[in-house]
Amino acid sequence: MQYAYKIGQREVSLTPDDDTVAFRAGRTATATLRRRLADHVADAVPVRGRGLTLLQLHESSSRDHVRGVIADHRTARHHAPVFKVGGHHLVAGGEVLVRFRDGARVEPILRKARLSTIDHLGNLYELAHAEGRPFDIARDLLEHPDVVWAEPHFTSVHHRPHLLAARSRSGRSRPEPPPAGYEIAHTRATEAWAIQTGDPEVLVAVIDEGIQKTHPSLRSIVADTYDATKDRTRQRPNPWDFHGTACAGLAAAAPDSGPIRGFGGGCGLLCAKMGY
Repeated sequence: MQYAYKIGQREVSLTPDDDTVAFRAGRTATATLRRRLADHVADAVPVRGRGLTLLQLHESSSRDHVRGVIADHRTARHHAPVFKVGGHHLVAGGEVLVRFRDGARVEPILRKARLSTIDHLGNLYELAHAEGRPFDIARDLLEHPDVVWAEPHFTSVHHRPHLLAARSRSGRSRPEPPPAGYEIAHTRATEAWAIQTGDPEVLVAVIDEGIQKTHPSLRSIVADTYDATKDRTRQRPNPWDFHGTACAGLAAAAPDSGPIRGFGGGCGLLCAKMGY
């Protein structure tokens, strides 16, 4: 089955990962489902802060059975489609992100679609529906003249090392990680540093999903922070996703702060959170 949504006039299609299933449930229900599905699941990955659990299946042929067990549980809300993109998974957990036109009467639109507001900033809304279905909801909302764009709110989940090990024990090959320092050699960074190293007067802005400014490799170089989702100076990363912190480290980690050195190590850092 293909899942699709639109970005402007371009349609984006995604194919689910048949080896992975996600669901949302409370702590007790999650523990119960994990016990019931133990024979079919190689690993379970909780997505902190989102109430989701990813189940890595031994065999894709058991996917329908696993989904059926989840659907039959009285308190599990729904299973969510999971997509493999590069080295991580995207989960469409049920929420949608919507941009309304200036002057739009938003509340009647939400009532008609039976949507509730999780958060909003100006005309940008994060919305939820009791039944999930983010792709259907986004598609329906785009039919309204006051909607500029609408798309599922994806959560990015990176693999844990033991999850990869579980996959290898099941007889499937797994990619070997690149050798340490691969990126330095590949980009010839040491040759560039021989010409010019980072300058603290130069500020590198990392605009992402939040940055852990207290990280040992970053805390000495943070010049300023801003959270565009809340319109405030204080920002922090989402507890389930440290993508922004990783990018900040690659860009500007201080060269004398440990084993990590950013390509622009020595420059100052501006931390800007622009998404959830």
